[in-house]
Amino acid sequence: MATLRLRIESPSVVTRTLRFDKLPVRIGRAPECDYCLAYSFVSRRHVQIDVRDGQLCIRDEGSRTGTRAADGQSLEPRQWVLLASIGHAFLIGPMHFLAELLEGNPEDPDSEADDTVVEGSDDSATRHYEAADVDAAELCSTAREGAIVEAIARYRDAADALAALLAQAAMLPADRLRKLASSLAMRQPNWDAPSPLRAFIEGTGLRPASGRIEATALRALGELSRYHVPYAPPVASVDAVTAFTARLDRALAVLTEGTVTVEAALSPESVVGTRERSRPSDLAAHLLDWTGDHSAIEQLEARYASMVQRAAEVRAGGGARTSLRRALAAIARRVGIRRAGRLEPPLLAAGTVHGGSM
Repeated sequence: MATLRLRIESPSVVTRTLRFDKLPVRIGRAPECDYCLAYSFVSRRHVQIDVRDGQLCIRDEGSRTGTRAADGQSLEPRQWVLLASIGHAFLIGPMHFLAELLEGNPEDPDSEADDTVVEGSDDSATRHYEAADVDAAELCSTAREGAIVEAIARYRDAADALAALLAQAAMLPADRLRKLASSLAMRQPNWDAPSPLRAFIEGTGLRPASGRIEATALRALGELSRYHVPYAPPVASVDAVTAFTARLDRALAVLTEGTVTVEAALSPESVVGTRERSRPSDLAAHLLDWTGDHSAIEQLEARYASMVQRAAEVRAGGGARTSLRRALAAIARRVGIRRAGRLEPPLLAAGTVHGGSM
């Protein structure tokens, strides 16, 4: 009985040797092949090895990336070539194969002890090359280009098949059509990416929420804008998103600057200079870090309560005008407000503060 021994080598793959007791041996990416290689540079049915007139031969099955001899010469597609004429060696992408025919008993002493035997069966048992880990950088330019072309073809074929199925589904009654569209949108969060699926779902009149990160972010910004600025135009363009987020950033910067400045100005004289002053950037990070302390907002509320209490103590103990002048002057300096002449805040002139009288 003739047995094929196939030795496989690659720069990034441990050398493996397989023995097949059934010919022909088909190599390709398709599951029905005798030796399955799940790589993009391997066609579904790449090559076939068989005995022709007593000689071991190989035939490229019209693969996209081709099959080469050890010297780099490409084999003619769909033509049998004597393996002896090319040194029993051939290449698929970066993978090197050495094929030889073992006559008689394949278990003779000359056979390798670590060979993996792939036993033949009526349904052509498949051996997957699981240990392979081929780096795309090892592909020659021709093989790489062929792999890309094949991937594009598969993508186009899949898109065409999907379009045909959706065209058939579009003939369903309206109620069943909308139910199908809703189900597909739930199963495919990215339904609104440019595709036949998007046209199909939108054609039913449905507008499900998108699961794409871009659409989710835009929807969240839009809801935030509508809640706080209901009279503003919708945030639905690149310019609107840029302007709105810039405004948020500036508002947060001013508020955090004001918070730490007022807190420092209202601190008792005895503790000023004895503790490290908090920075606005630290406060902003603490408030916005959604992965960290969830009590950050409550802590800020407690700090505001402490500031209000301190302001009341200053007022009760006298010197309120001087203390508040110092606080407001510090705020003016930090946020970049420059006033000509004597600083006279309206709230001091009126003798009131927000929420109560002085």
